[in-house]
Amino acid sequence: ERLRVLSLGAGRQSTALYLMCCDGAFGDERPTVAIFADTGDEPADTYAHLARLEADFAHVIPITRVGLGYSLSEAARKSIGGRARWPAIPLHVRNKDGEGGMLRRQCTREFKVEPIQKEIRRMLGVPKGRRVPKGVLVESWQGISRDEATRMKDNPKAWIVNRYPLVFDKPTTAGDCQKYNAARGYPAPKSACVFCPYTDDSRWRQ
Repeated sequence: ERLRVLSLGAGRQSTALYLMCCDGAFGDERPTVAIFADTGDEPADTYAHLARLEADFAHVIPITRVGLGYSLSEAARKSIGGRARWPAIPLHVRNKDGEGGMLRRQCTREFKVEPIQKEIRRMLGVPKGRRVPKGVLVESWQGISRDEATRMKDNPKAWIVNRYPLVFDKPTTAGDCQKYNAARGYPAPKSACVFCPYTDDSRWRQ
């Protein structure tokens, strides 16, 4: 049996993919559920946008929120002044030789990827540590547009195959996604933690 899930970050691409699925853009093929992995540190406009999608479309494709029970920033605060480990974010740093650099990024895997995989296992009825039965395949629909196709990659789990509908099924750019969302009345904000280094000056000001 094939289970289809949509990885919903509530940004412009994943919002467009979610709305397209609700609109029947891919025919009978559409995800059973959309999963939002909450780091606990998304901007307020992202949570408000997600709540609108839930209120208006959850009867078509349910949205499940998952998380670790604490926020990324809480984990960081607890590690200050001690030896407690926390999942590193890609902070800009200056090395001892004066050169700039970035820390390794671990936050996405621990606060996004792993909670989603845990929820998928729950849906399959396969607890962590147990082998997923042979023949079971999960399609993970990813909101990556064709102009960002370099971000595509295979899933390391043999029982999960990543699918990129905005690249192959209905080639769509990030700009197209913005227009689609706006036309449907659901313009999506940028989805990222409020302190994420991968942003621009205008978002920092906001």
